[in-house]
Amino acid sequence: MSEKKKPDNLMFAVKAGTIQASIWKNVHEKVEFFNVVASRSYKQGEEWKKTEVTLNMREVPDMILCLKKVYEQNRAKVQDIE
Repeated sequence: MSEKKKPDNLMFAVKAGTIQASIWKNVHEKVEFFNVVASRSYKQGEEWKKTEVTLNMREVPDMILCLKKVYEQNRAKVQDIE
């Protein structure tokens, strides 16, 4: 069995459970820029599917902040119920 070759523009990838994030290098008119692709894999019936969102690097801190606030809000509600 042959091993898949990593695409040249894939800079970094990390996976935790069903969540994956990767950094991709792009070049447009000789200018380099980087995008982050976050994805979640899930099984629907017998088929594996994936949803993903692409952000430019400037948007990543805002996404982290939003996700953290949503998580904290959810935790507060769960603690109220308990």
